[in-house]
Amino acid sequence: MRSKTHNALRLLVVLAFVCTLVGTLTLSASATSVAVSASTGQVGQIITVSVSDAPTGLPISVRFDAGALTTTPADVVTGTTGTAVCTVAIPASPAGEHTLTVYVAGAPSEGTFVVTPSISISPIRGTVGTAVTLVGNGFTPGTSAGVSVATGELIAPSLLPSGVSVIVQPDGSFNVTGAIPDVGAGTYAITASDKAGNTVTKAAALTIDPLLTITPNHAMSGKNVTVTGSGWPTSGNVDLYIGGTATSNFWATVTADASGKLNQIVTMKPSVTPGTWQVAGIGGTPPNEVIASAFFTVDPRVLIMTPLQGPIGTKVVVTGNDFTPDRDVSFFWTSPTIYWGAATTDSNGAISPTTLYIPATGTKTGAANLAIAVDYGADGILQVLGGDDLFGYWQFMVTKPTMAVSPTTGAVGSAVTITGSGWVPNSDVTVNFYSTTKTVTADSKGDIALATSVPVSATPGTTGDAVKAQDAVGNVAESVSFTLPGPTISVSPAEGTWLSEVTISGSGFNRYSSIEIDINGFIFPGSLLTDVLGNFQVTRTVPGVAPGSAVITATDGVSTATTFFVVSEAAETVETALAGISSKLVRVWEYYNGTWKMYDPADPVGSDLETLTPGRGYWINVNAATELIYKGFKYSLVAGWNNVGWR
Repeated sequence: MRSKTHNALRLLVVLAFVCTLVGTLTLSASATSVAVSASTGQVGQIITVSVSDAPTGLPISVRFDAGALTTTPADVVTGTTGTAVCTVAIPASPAGEHTLTVYVAGAPSEGTFVVTPSISISPIRGTVGTAVTLVGNGFTPGTSAGVSVATGELIAPSLLPSGVSVIVQPDGSFNVTGAIPDVGAGTYAITASDKAGNTVTKAAALTIDPLLTITPNHAMSGKNVTVTGSGWPTSGNVDLYIGGTATSNFWATVTADASGKLNQIVTMKPSVTPGTWQVAGIGGTPPNEVIASAFFTVDPRVLIMTPLQGPIGTKVVVTGNDFTPDRDVSFFWTSPTIYWGAATTDSNGAISPTTLYIPATGTKTGAANLAIAVDYGADGILQVLGGDDLFGYWQFMVTKPTMAVSPTTGAVGSAVTITGSGWVPNSDVTVNFYSTTKTVTADSKGDIALATSVPVSATPGTTGDAVKAQDAVGNVAESVSFTLPGPTISVSPAEGTWLSEVTISGSGFNRYSSIEIDINGFIFPGSLLTDVLGNFQVTRTVPGVAPGSAVITATDGVSTATTFFVVSEAAETVETALAGISSKLVRVWEYYNGTWKMYDPADPVGSDLETLTPGRGYWINVNAATELIYKGFKYSLVAGWNNVGWR
C-alpha cells in the first residue's frame, strides 16, 4: 500500500537535472525508490525513468494522466540488482500540470509533470512569399494563438494569413501555414503566444533567402531591363555580375529598400555576347554576404552574313539591324583585336551591305569563328569593350578544302587524276605530287580537276602523303596518300624447254640502272639498262637448267623482283645437251665397246653420235675456254680437247 496520498506527490528538480519521484512502497518487506530525469518540459521530450531497491523480476509501466506511455525498451522488468531503467516521450498535452505515474508490479508512484509550450517550423528557410508551416504544442486549448517573425526589436508582419485566427486544439496543439513576410535578409526568431499567456520564442528558427528576378528574362545587349527581388539587406547595395560570381563581369549596382526589396531599371551591358548567362546578385559584407542568381538570355543583334560557311578568302556580304543610328561600325574577326573592315548605319540603325573576305589571321579551320560588329555608340566614340557601343555577333564556319586522287596507286609515268572541292572560286591552287608542282584554277563552284602522271622523280616502293594542295590565301587540304609499287617482273611464255626463248619484262626499278637477271643461279649474259621510267624488256634463251620450277630474279643492285618459270623436259640430243656452248663447240668423239662415234655441229648429216650417256667419257673440242651447265652440273672446259666424264 502507499504511505502517502497520490495528490501529495510532486516531481522535484535537482541541480543535476535528475528528479526523484518520492514514494514508499512496501513490497516483500523492502522499500522501492522511483526517479525521473525531469519534472517540466515540452511535448515530445524524452525523459528517463529509474527504479531501484526493488525485488527481481517486477514489471514496470508508465502512464501520463490516463494514458499509457510506450516505454523503451518495450518490456521493462527489474533485474537481479533490483533496478530498471527506461525512457518515455511526453505526449501531446495542453500547457500546465499533468500526472505522471510509474507502476512497479502494479503499485503506483505518482508525481506532477509541467508541460511548457513549444513550436517547430518547416521549411526552416526560403524566400519572401514561401509557404511555411508552424506547429505548436503545449498551449491552452480553446484559446486563439498568434505567430510572428522577429529580429532584434523588429516585429515583422504575422505569418498568419490575413483574417485567419488559429484556435488551440484540445490536446494543446495548433497547426498553421503562412507565407514568409517582406523582411530583409537574415536569420529570424519565431514567436508564438496564446490568449492564456503562454508564449514561446524559437531563436534562429527561419532564414530568409534573397530572391533575384530580371524582367524580361531576355533582351539584346544595350536594352533596358527591370531588376526586382526581395529578402536583401535592408537599404543596402546589391552588386550584379554577369557570369555568376564576383570574379565575373561586373554589370551594375542596385539598392534595396527598407523592406529588402529591389525594383530598378538597368541597361544590359552592351558588350555581353549572345547566349544564356547566370546573373549573380551579391549583397551585404563578408562574412555575412548573401547571394542569389537568375538566368538571363542575351538575344543576338541581327547581323546577317551571306554565305554562312566557306574557306579562308570567301567573299561575304554583311548587313545588320538594331544598332545606333547614323554611326560608323567596325568589324572584327574572332576577337576585338583583329580588325576586319568598316561600314555605317542609316537613320534606323541598319548596317548598309558591306563586302568582306574571310581572313587567315586568327581563323580556326573546321570550326565556327566569331564575327563581331561594333558601332560607335551614342557618344560617337569607339570603345569596343566599354561605354555605350552596341555589339552584333554572328558565326561563320570556316571549312577546309578537300582533295582526292584516282587511282591511289600506280607506277612511274602512269596516269592519275587529282580532284578537289571547297576552294575559293576562281582562285589558283598549287598541287604538289611527289615534289612536282602544278597550278590549277578552281571553277566558279570552287572545284578543281587536274590530269597528270606519276612523276619520274618518285621513288618506287613508297607509300605516303604524296599529294598536297594549297592556295595563296592560306587554305590547305588534307594530304592524300599515294602508293608507288616496288619493282615487278614477268616472263612470257611462263613455260618452255631448254634453248627456248623467253621475254622478261620489268617495271618499278630505278631509272637508267643496270639490271642483272638470273635463273636458278645462272646469270643471263649481256648488259641491260632500265629506261627513263625504270622499265626494261629483254629476250633471252633458257639455259640447260634442271627441269621443273625455276626462279627468275632481276635486280638493279637496290631493289629485287622475282617470278617463276617452268622448265619442260625436252628430247635429249647432243645438240640440246651442248646448246650452252654451241658458239664455241668444234667436235665431240665417243669411244665405247670398241666403236668410235662423232658429232660435228658443222656436219650434222655425217655425225653418228646422237646422245650423251651418263657414265661414259667423251672428248669435247672447243675453240675457247668456257663452262657448260647442264641438268644442274657444271663442266669447266679449256680451249682444245677436253676429256669429260658425262653425268
